[in-house]
Amino acid sequence: MSNQLWSIGAPSTLSITYWANSNMCLGVDGNATNGAGISLQQCNQKAAQQWTFALGSWRIQYAADPTKCIGLPQGLTHNGNKATTTTG
Repeated sequence: MSNQLWSIGAPSTLSITYWANSNMCLGVDGNATNGAGISLQQCNQKAAQQWTFALGSWRIQYAADPTKCIGLPQGLTHNGNKATTTTG
């Protein structure tokens, strides 16, 4: 399904772009405290939309604070669960 496809930029620090609309990126809502929401945002190349892929760990880390990763609250994988920042 096209609503599940993403594009990941060059290695090191990158943006995660929605495949169906390359003007939309994943970004942190507000500050990156544990539990901060992650949403689809107009791409702007600011720190809130910069990520790193930690090789060997399979984690997507927040570039501005590598102690934070994209995660799911309580690890629940049901439809509708919203991704948040979590200590990785």
